[in-house]
Amino acid sequence: MAAERTLAAAALALALAGCDVAPRPSPPPVVLVTIDTLRADRLPAYGYSAVSTPALDALRRDAIQFDNAYSHCPLTLPSHASLFTGLLPPQHGVRSNIGYRLEPTHRTIAAALSKRGYATGGFVSSYVLRAATGIAAGFDRYDEVPAAATTAIGDVQRPGRETVARATEWLAGVGARPFFLFVHLYEPHSPYTPPERLRLRYGATYDGEIAEADAAFGGLIAALQARGLYDEALIVVTSDHGEGLSQHGEDEHGILLYREVLHVPLFVKLPGRARAGERVTAPVGLDQVFPTLTAAREASLLGALPERPIYSETFYPRLHLGWSELRSLVDARRHYINGPRPELYDLEADPGETNDVAPGAGAAAASYGARLATIESRLGAPGNATDEERERLAALGYVGTTVAVGQDAVLPNPRERLRVRDRMKSALVLSRAGMDERAAAALRGVMVSEPGFFDAHVELAAVLARLERPAEALAEYRAAAALSPVLAGSLALPMARLAIETRDLAEAERLVAAARAAPGAGPEVQVVTGEILLARGRPREALAVVGRDAPKAPVPGLEFVRGDALARLERTAEARQALAAEVAANPGHLRAWASLALVTALETRQPTDASAVLESMYRANPRPATAALAVRTLRFMGETAAAAAWKGRLH
Repeated sequence: MAAERTLAAAALALALAGCDVAPRPSPPPVVLVTIDTLRADRLPAYGYSAVSTPALDALRRDAIQFDNAYSHCPLTLPSHASLFTGLLPPQHGVRSNIGYRLEPTHRTIAAALSKRGYATGGFVSSYVLRAATGIAAGFDRYDEVPAAATTAIGDVQRPGRETVARATEWLAGVGARPFFLFVHLYEPHSPYTPPERLRLRYGATYDGEIAEADAAFGGLIAALQARGLYDEALIVVTSDHGEGLSQHGEDEHGILLYREVLHVPLFVKLPGRARAGERVTAPVGLDQVFPTLTAAREASLLGALPERPIYSETFYPRLHLGWSELRSLVDARRHYINGPRPELYDLEADPGETNDVAPGAGAAAASYGARLATIESRLGAPGNATDEERERLAALGYVGTTVAVGQDAVLPNPRERLRVRDRMKSALVLSRAGMDERAAAALRGVMVSEPGFFDAHVELAAVLARLERPAEALAEYRAAAALSPVLAGSLALPMARLAIETRDLAEAERLVAAARAAPGAGPEVQVVTGEILLARGRPREALAVVGRDAPKAPVPGLEFVRGDALARLERTAEARQALAAEVAANPGHLRAWASLALVTALETRQPTDASAVLESMYRANPRPATAALAVRTLRFMGETAAAAAWKGRLH
């Protein structure tokens, strides 16, 4: 195709096809901004008046507004994969935020524009869009959320203003080259924690987060204007999906497929502000952003828009909860949702989708069903997800993990099971707050009604491990592995650690061997192998294992094993340095803190120094289990008075 061989000057000519503006001789800057979880009907541009968005309103005046733009999946990673490639989820294969990867065979916007000489920079605000998912293909620079191994919310997302600041810094170094800039803002994704100035006006609400996203976006626009780039730029602003806000019983997104999670804002500002103020009412999909930004004629948002229904899907219920998937088609008049009980809504008469007309619309419903049946629905097997990935995504509110469910199994209707997921989320809140006894009771309650809820077993195992009940924890992991044999390999390492605690080292070695053989086995295997060797009293071998083929990125537990081995070899100063590195990267690693306290006391000969380490441990993990470990550590050191001083923190 000629558009593939030419430079961006020709791309601009194609991008402006149908406009009354002559092509410019130089390639335009291309900017794509996604505001995560932003539903269209919560913006003033779409008729909402309870929030102020001056930056988006200003862009709207300079842009084409698409009144009926739809996401293809109410999950961040699959939706961005469609946005970047122009492919539907069944085509690019990314069906969930966890367990799937965008393969390099799929050409992205960044790759296409890089080939034409563009500098390409991507700046994201959430761990969900980490480079390891394949979404970073084609970017010269891809700036992701730092991958510290922790479940703290602040470490799995970052404020949009910080992301914009990093993008602005990159812009300053681009020079005269044409550039493609992608900026992802995580506001207004839950939890809704707008800054104080907005909380005073909106409270801790979704609207407050929208206002903060708008402020961050305004900073980006100001940076473009300050560099004289705004007017000539081709700018697209949209969202990956919306938010349920309990409209159909779902407070967030991912499970259901109603318009509140699929209808997203979409603005396209052309160079020279061509077609400013236009409004397009025809339904469009996010897959059409790719041809628009890569200047392909077919399916571009800037040409004649074909009459076609927009396809959407969510396999989140099937993969994560053991419920049925949902798939849908939406056009200018109707929205058809296919599931255990198909639904059909007349959007002209009922835009809020409150009246299901499927029972009385046999022929119409059958027509949509037949068309949907022509779209591939087979589900590729998910890959193994690491404990670290599951923990971080759970911290962002993504309950569940991948479950092996037969393709033709008859599964429950997600809308009828939402209360179970809400109970699971409540249990997770207790678990994250360190209320382990209450969390265990809540999780067992979930499993009374949903014994096949994989993640409830996994979370209960983690809670029981923290409560120092390793045999019970191991039993829960085994129950989870039986529910999902395909993920048994990914559970092997936490099970091996528990086997070490029960002194069943032969079982621990068997489990590590299973983990090593599983697809996607990583350096975590080295860490647990080192732990087994330490348990067998072989510190030199353990040190050799964790020092072999040192990974490029930090691996949770690796420095702990190094520190423990060095301490046993009486290399105290080196041990203290390794353990300090472990707790800096993983402040939730309590055993590392306790070991650091002991090594510090050995090195400085000052028990108060060890107490200071334990105080830092408690500040990072303020819960009874932490206090109990501090007490045991101080008693081991013979500091009974200091241990007694912790008594008030044990409850």
